[in-house]
Amino acid sequence: MKKEIALILALPILLFLFVIPFLQAIQISLSKENYEPGETLQAEITGNFISLNKDNIFIYKEDNLRAFSGISNLILQDKIYYYFIILSNQEGNFSLKIKNSYYLRAGELRSDEIVKNFTIKKTNQSLLSINPGFVLTDKDFTVKIKSLSGNQDITAFFDAENQTKTLSIKEDFEEKIVFSSFNLTGKYSLKINDYTIPVFLYQKINNTKGNTTENETDKTINRLEFIPKDIKGTVTSGENYSFKIFLKNSGEKNLTNITFSGSLVFSIRPEILDLNSNESKILNLKSTSLSSSTSLFAARTTSRPASSFSLTRKGQSLTCS
Repeated sequence: MKKEIALILALPILLFLFVIPFLQAIQISLSKENYEPGETLQAEITGNFISLNKDNIFIYKEDNLRAFSGISNLILQDKIYYYFIILSNQEGNFSLKIKNSYYLRAGELRSDEIVKNFTIKKTNQSLLSINPGFVLTDKDFTVKIKSLSGNQDITAFFDAENQTKTLSIKEDFEEKIVFSSFNLTGKYSLKINDYTIPVFLYQKINNTKGNTTENETDKTINRLEFIPKDIKGTVTSGENYSFKIFLKNSGEKNLTNITFSGSLVFSIRPEILDLNSNESKILNLKSTSLSSSTSLFAARTTSRPASSFSLTRKGQSLTCS
């Protein structure tokens, strides 16, 4: 009897441990849940996104879309998306929603809406509006600070070189602070009173014309990848099937006139496309025949093949890799 009780008690714990990673596959972490009108909202977004840009992020008040005219931006650094927006002067219950974005969860391509709630309410706290909410640069940078309530003394500490700057700001006035990034690379933090601003510094590499090798060209130009890399399913001979996959340009250069070639039993739409750096687009594949043992196609730029995607039929099992 004791063993049965132990098993029953253990099952919910095991299920709970299993469900947590699944639920946390896509996560929006806000700097806090309650904001002052005009304050800076900061968010870190994690997940196996295929496509995510600023146009996929919306601010709703209750169930109504609110078009904030405030400054906002989104960047991807070390597999984390950093987002910020200067909130409006409206008060109430709001939500940050990610819509029309594709991501992988447990190997499945999803585009479900992702929601994170927050509130905007006027208080008597000494809060700030900071622009930008993160920094990505190879130069010295400027941060704008505005006091939302009362005159405030500001202390800004940049941990890259232990730089500390102080100033006083009158209510509703905006001041600028300039920080040096000379010869610095990596991730740092800028702490302004109770706010923390992520700072990403890098150095530009100027390649002398004519010194770029063929391998270097491959790395910067021909970095196309198919997503997902593996699809498995059961097929019936003679039936038609449709697939959606992504083609991503993970290189540093924009690519144009990408075409597809090979021994195909699938029609591909679009037949020609362009991809900016770090951009993904959907490919629609529709089968015309599954009688061949293997079908292979490659994505090509105007120079050379960049990546390949194979469809292999083994009995009743179709493997795409």
